[in-house]
Amino acid sequence: SGCVHTSKETPSPSVIPPMPDAGRTEAPTRTPASMPSPSQDIPAPTKDLSAMPEQAEFIEVLNLKIGSGENELGYFEKPFPMYVTGPASFHVDGEGWIAVLDTYNLRVTIYEDSRQVYEIDLEDELVFPYFMCYSGEGFYILDITMEYVLFVDFTHDYIGKDIKHKPVVYELPEGCQASLVSGLDYTENGVTIYGNPHIYNLKDGSFIVGEETVFTQADDDRIIYKKGDMNWAIKQMENCRIEELYGTDKDGFAYVKHYEDFPEAPWAVFEKTIRCYNPLGEMYGCARIDDDKYFTFPTRDVIVMPDGRVYHMACLEDRVVIYEIILGRTYESRGKELVEDAIREYEQSIEEGIPSGYDGP
Repeated sequence: SGCVHTSKETPSPSVIPPMPDAGRTEAPTRTPASMPSPSQDIPAPTKDLSAMPEQAEFIEVLNLKIGSGENELGYFEKPFPMYVTGPASFHVDGEGWIAVLDTYNLRVTIYEDSRQVYEIDLEDELVFPYFMCYSGEGFYILDITMEYVLFVDFTHDYIGKDIKHKPVVYELPEGCQASLVSGLDYTENGVTIYGNPHIYNLKDGSFIVGEETVFTQADDDRIIYKKGDMNWAIKQMENCRIEELYGTDKDGFAYVKHYEDFPEAPWAVFEKTIRCYNPLGEMYGCARIDDDKYFTFPTRDVIVMPDGRVYHMACLEDRVVIYEIILGRTYESRGKELVEDAIREYEQSIEEGIPSGYDGP
């Protein structure tokens, strides 16, 4: 429902995944370890197995230029190592609007029907906003310079009105360092900070240590993801690393970030995929994310909706694009291409007598 649905038809992706270069050997197609079977009574995220494409399809729902004006998002001129240098987070709402945390311009911008319809100017309250979540009544934003969480009110009813916002500041709990926080979310326990080593929940105006179970733990060759009373035992493959839990849907499917390592490269080279697992731990869809083509990397780049829709924010060099991703049964690996590019860059750096693999100051 809302503006995030462009049509019932699935157009071809405009940027991701790219078409193979002419003359280049095709990369192998990766097949999930457990292919979905029509006989299973657990539904696929599409709720129709026959509708799932062979490979993921990316539907563009928002395309924004780089800048500080309307329908634009800001980038810092030079990337900062280990820090976000563009939009930090985004939110897709069930009512059909999208919000983006514009770190450079210190604002939250709201989009509906592919255009900006509202702006929350937070220049007086924020310095380096890093995480954002939405509660239904407004946005909670963690600023790693100010070392606090800022709440600013907003609902869909604000669109088209001149609202005077009244931001509220919540100090971080003692022992919680903002630069070590790995996430901020709105859960069944309210506003939740994923700190190190504790998880904190906002209760009565203060953050207290929460009781949630840590999402991941090693168990032989499996990763056990836990959320509430549910858990997913996902088998790890060689040279693969399963990382954060992006989210779950109402049917109990888990959506996770997955990295594959290529040890033959001269430095760390990874290929990122989004993978969906059913409650039995079987893979039920995937999508390759070509983040080697991105300019900067948000703290939240994937949103999972309750009905299983997946949204991704891609921060490219000249624009920011938000896609709805239709997960596919398989994905085509670019591992060989990534390794060849790394070797070529390494050999060139040796010839020129300069270090390579790091572009920071």
